[in-house]
Amino acid sequence: MNCDSSEAYLYQVSGMWCSSCALALQNSIARADKVESCTVDFVTHTLRVRACGDPSSEIEKVTQRLGYAISPYKDIATACQSMELQQKSSLARLAVLGFFAAWTMLFALVDYTKAIGELSYDAFRILAFLMGLFCITGLLFGAGKIYRIGFIGLLKGKPSVDSLLAITSLGCIGLSLGNLRQNIPEVYFDSAILSIFIVGAVRASIAALSKKQLEVIYRSLGRDGAKVRIQDGDQLILKPVEAAKPGYLVVFDEGDFISVDAQVVEGRGEAQSALITGEAAPVPVFEGSQVLAGQTLLDGRIKARVTAHFGQRHIDRLIRSSLESFHEAPSNRLIDAILSRAAPILLGLFALSLVAQFLAGRGIQDALPPSLALLIAGCPCILFLCYPMPTLWAQIKSPSVGFLLLRPNALLRVKGIDAAAIDKTGTLTDQSLEIALTENRTSLTDTELWAILAGAERDIHHPVAHAALNKAAQLALPLMKVSEVATRAKGIAFRYEGSEWFFGSATEMGRKGDLALQSKAEPSHYATFRLFAEAPRVVEQLIDYLRRDRRVVLVSGDGEGSVREIAEELGIVEAFWEQSPRDKVERIRELQEREGSVLYLGDGYNDIDAMLQADLAIAMPHSAPEVRLAADIQILRRDRSVFAGIFKLARMAR
Repeated sequence: MNCDSSEAYLYQVSGMWCSSCALALQNSIARADKVESCTVDFVTHTLRVRACGDPSSEIEKVTQRLGYAISPYKDIATACQSMELQQKSSLARLAVLGFFAAWTMLFALVDYTKAIGELSYDAFRILAFLMGLFCITGLLFGAGKIYRIGFIGLLKGKPSVDSLLAITSLGCIGLSLGNLRQNIPEVYFDSAILSIFIVGAVRASIAALSKKQLEVIYRSLGRDGAKVRIQDGDQLILKPVEAAKPGYLVVFDEGDFISVDAQVVEGRGEAQSALITGEAAPVPVFEGSQVLAGQTLLDGRIKARVTAHFGQRHIDRLIRSSLESFHEAPSNRLIDAILSRAAPILLGLFALSLVAQFLAGRGIQDALPPSLALLIAGCPCILFLCYPMPTLWAQIKSPSVGFLLLRPNALLRVKGIDAAAIDKTGTLTDQSLEIALTENRTSLTDTELWAILAGAERDIHHPVAHAALNKAAQLALPLMKVSEVATRAKGIAFRYEGSEWFFGSATEMGRKGDLALQSKAEPSHYATFRLFAEAPRVVEQLIDYLRRDRRVVLVSGDGEGSVREIAEELGIVEAFWEQSPRDKVERIRELQEREGSVLYLGDGYNDIDAMLQADLAIAMPHSAPEVRLAADIQILRRDRSVFAGIFKLARMAR
């Protein structure tokens, strides 16, 4: 179905417990009215539909008939709760199936092993009755979803792996009941339930691994339990951010994390926007300006009016965009083709086997066992079970190598990368700054000065703080005790031995250099510093590694001078500067047209669109949480072995 005004809709799916469930649901919804196209992603348990008009009521009927439930995607917190409830339900079904399978097998072993001697036929019938009772009860309560999906597929002329499992288990039960009716001492109740239980257990394991993967992604957002001060009359009440509705007045003080999108109505200050833009420079905040969830108020106090519901903030839209990117990953069409054709082919062979044996004069009791064995031996469910294993194994292995594999199938694309585009700030020049003292006009010695700075910066998460702490460590200095440390727009203020000091931008204090330390009581007592930032050795090694067989391009939002300097240092011939997020996407597209598959390496919010456009996206260790969600791989530490480990693990997985 095609139309000129189709829209994309994202839903959360409950009830899926394997990738075949996702495929069955996708095939059914694709035929629904209004639906132009649809994809179901088992990892995120989301359904994305492109349709002409709102398709919710139609696809809700389809999903309910298949035994699933959907709801419009709302926000990350709701999705996490849905996944948790679904996991509990799946484990409960598997536990029921396992309990009855264990008793069925126990009674079967009594017969097979002759543990209590040779059984009379009457004793065998009692044992068979107990086996059948446990088998059928377990399947009724634990395998209903397999039968529902399997028979719906048969009725629609689209048999699936679940169709084969349902026919096999019911065939074993029917054959057993027929044998007992004709006094034949042979039953297959154990085969009927065990085949379902084994497949169910492996599927549950894969589902648990996928859930664990999604939990890692969700947890990496790091914003659970955010609170906001809402003005209620003359009072300020601290409430969960979800309670802040459009129109509400909220108040933020110096140092607060801004958790809502709002317009400032009173006050002024400066906000750190690194989480939003990927850049460290603070931005002014004043009456009439807009603040976004993800910023931090460094200085001042503001009152603002909320402009967006929780779930509809700028950050929420970017998270949704990142989740939708899971649906853009190419599927393995060979596997899909085999799975879509194997079930009807095997059912045809099953029918031919029965007919051939009937023509040879064999009865149903003799003809059915080898025909059922054909279904069991030829069932392609092994592809569903084994195909994800290498990538899931790689996902479990990856943290020990030094990276987090957010999208397992991304590992299969590593080898085919033809070009690499790399961001500068935070990626090539990371938080590893070096700081040098250029002038000391205080009453403190140089070593005292470094020890005091390190003490003031110990709990500050900023590149300058890391540089000061590293310098003190290099000099083997203790951290001096300071008090009343407060973050300001251009640095930090603190008190040492009764005196107030400010450490921050030198230009703010009218000094030469990058940074300055100045006494508030006696401005003539000051010290100046210079910062040195260069690409760490591990980045140079990465560039050298990538440059062997690929074109490497530097893409940055910084000015021409600094971009040219770092490009020359690393020997990168092609560099772009002053690039907006949209410009970065265009550079990626140009590379894809010229070279082929492109890897993008970044760390900031302004890199998200480029990451989604690239064929493979890698996030740096200090990346913003939402940036990690957009990436395929997140590096956990800066080390040459990590990058080498990604390529090595990719070769092993392939």
